[in-house]
Amino acid sequence: MNLHLLIHDILCRFNKHFLTKEFIYHQCLHDVDDKNLNKDFEKKFILYLMTYPYIMNNIEIKEDDDDMIKEIRILNDTDDNFSDESDESDESDESFEALNEYSKHEIITFALDHKEEEMMKILLTMEDHKGNNFMHLICKLNDKKLLEKFINDDNYNYLLDTNEKGKTPIDYCNTKLMKHITSKNIDKISYLEHKIKMNLEEFDYRFNMYIFLLLFLIVKDFFI
Repeated sequence: MNLHLLIHDILCRFNKHFLTKEFIYHQCLHDVDDKNLNKDFEKKFILYLMTYPYIMNNIEIKEDDDDMIKEIRILNDTDDNFSDESDESDESDESFEALNEYSKHEIITFALDHKEEEMMKILLTMEDHKGNNFMHLICKLNDKKLLEKFINDDNYNYLLDTNEKGKTPIDYCNTKLMKHITSKNIDKISYLEHKIKMNLEEFDYRFNMYIFLLLFLIVKDFFI
């Protein structure tokens, strides 16, 4: 189930109208199978809302004090959606029961707890509406445990990515987390050096065996 597509469809249907996250959430409920509705669905929805591909669309956002999305609208140059004069667009002004106030820490923890799921693997490679990847978000929280759960050989390069302010995740690290990242880098470099050394030794062994066999084949002809 790709909630990104569903969220995009809802934003386009109410083109140019600010929609609260509660409104978008309840619109999603109409199109989601009951089997996907569980206690974690709210967290999953907020995670999808965080990682919606904003850079690919003309979007305006209102945030709360935690930089989380509060209201959002898409600005498409099309007449296919509701106009400002449409009575149906008043539906976007309805009030809905507030969602649980999950912090970024809770949402990121939820994502990492389910990181082995195929769709979650994709979400963890995406960015929020300010160009922050998940390494940015974790480093802003300066949470060593979250970093340990997230960082691996495939996403180490995220430490060099810049957000819309031109800052890398490292720019947000406190001294303690910076030391931890540096230590992991030292360990990683030492491991790579060891692997390179082992591979070179293996190559030298194979090369020497090749030379030995080649010389043997040349020399044996003289004794036959």
